[in-house]
Amino acid sequence: MHHLNVPTTRALCCVLTGDMIERDMFYDGNPAHEPGAITTRLAPSFIRFGNFQICTAHRELVLLRSLADYVIDLHFPNFKNSREYDYLGWFQQVVHSTASLVVEWLRVGFVHGVMNTDNMSILGLTLDYGPYGWLDVYDPHWTPNTTDFGQRRYRFGAQPSIALWNLTRLGEALAPLLGDTIQTQRILEEFQTVFDTKLSEMMAHKLGLGHALGPEGRKLAGDLDQCLRSSEIDMTIFYRNLSKILDFSDSKNALDILAASFYTKSLPTTTEAKLLQWLKDYDRLIQASGLSSQDRVTMMNKHNPVFIPRNYLVQQALEELTTGNRSTLDDLLLALQTPYEDNPQTQKFFVKRPEWAREKPGSSTLSCSS
Repeated sequence: MHHLNVPTTRALCCVLTGDMIERDMFYDGNPAHEPGAITTRLAPSFIRFGNFQICTAHRELVLLRSLADYVIDLHFPNFKNSREYDYLGWFQQVVHSTASLVVEWLRVGFVHGVMNTDNMSILGLTLDYGPYGWLDVYDPHWTPNTTDFGQRRYRFGAQPSIALWNLTRLGEALAPLLGDTIQTQRILEEFQTVFDTKLSEMMAHKLGLGHALGPEGRKLAGDLDQCLRSSEIDMTIFYRNLSKILDFSDSKNALDILAASFYTKSLPTTTEAKLLQWLKDYDRLIQASGLSSQDRVTMMNKHNPVFIPRNYLVQQALEELTTGNRSTLDDLLLALQTPYEDNPQTQKFFVKRPEWAREKPGSSTLSCSS
């Protein structure tokens, strides 16, 4: 995530314990033993929204103020002067940074999987990697968390609304400090404005159309969303290969370039027609953007990774490690550090998820016990 340029906590090391740990991945009474390991994580702070909630829930308001003051002193010193703390200004910053974080998740196809308030960083970092996953097929309704299959509360497309729900709970917890409920509500309403602005900028970068989308660009992005939803299309491969199309007048060649992202041999007729029309509209906006072909490609390749740590790749590396083979892991480590580079050594990872990984435990879905 760090090398994908997404705000995140870091992992210092992962060390085998030598113990075998019993895990029941699906909570179905079929546990299995797996090698135990300990990951050491680093962050400027591991304080979460939930730390403030528990203070208010227990009416420990002195502790609430002390915790808020500590966080501001250490991480947000510009919201403190010699006489008082600017709690509203600090809360506003948390709202804005959280909105920006979720946009970055959407950019790379990351699904957190358990976005409860105790898994949300007060610093706007990606925190608590549990049953998370990465989109193979573009599907806003997908969740990697087996325990979320019923409601799909934490599905990919719901992450912005869940982030706002969590911020609202944080605002309630901080109410004894924020005081002004009207201003607090106004700050919460800024979430959508910041999110929309950042999303427009992000999509403009992914599509190579400049630094923000106008009305036509927003419609184009919406039309693409519908195209990608209408068939099984790999999000990462589609966007990366889109930058390889230099001549949009040759529609057959354009589709051939994008075909590497299709999970079916051919698209449904209606989907293909919509995509061909979309490519025409896209070409028109490219020409209107004023960017050179090289500038467009450079912009797109800076924001559309070649590599994401797809669940099945990580699972393969883990299974090999149990036999003492770390060759896949070593190749993955290089790919993790160079996710935007076309590297011959890591090119083998720039492929669609194999069919066998569609349902395999650990390769497509996880649980909190995975």
